[in-house]
Amino acid sequence: MAVAVTLPFNTQLNQFYLAAVLTTGVISFIILAVTNYGPLFFSDFLPKLQTIAAVVETRQNELLKDDLKKGLKNQIADENEKLGFLLDQISTQRERLDTLQNEIPKCRQKQNAHFFAGANFLCIL
Repeated sequence: MAVAVTLPFNTQLNQFYLAAVLTTGVISFIILAVTNYGPLFFSDFLPKLQTIAAVVETRQNELLKDDLKKGLKNQIADENEKLGFLLDQISTQRERLDTLQNEIPKCRQKQNAHFFAGANFLCIL
């Protein structure tokens, strides 16, 4: 402090004055930080910061849940579309199978009719 008072009256500046001013400044800053800024930091800033952090975290969780729901809905829609295609394929194959099951007895009757008609023809000769 004495250096700061004598500095304007001294015409020679040397490294001791610079070191004294620097040391005085650092000590003054530490005292101000501890006495003025410390209580404000802990009583005003930190509670507000915690509140804001909680709000941001809640919003992020809500956005994440919404994104997950949308993703699941899209995935379910895709799976339903695939299942719908498979069900169409199965119903088409089932219709073909039913058609074949109805046509096979008719074809056998025709084959048997041709076979017996040919056998009768042979028997006549």
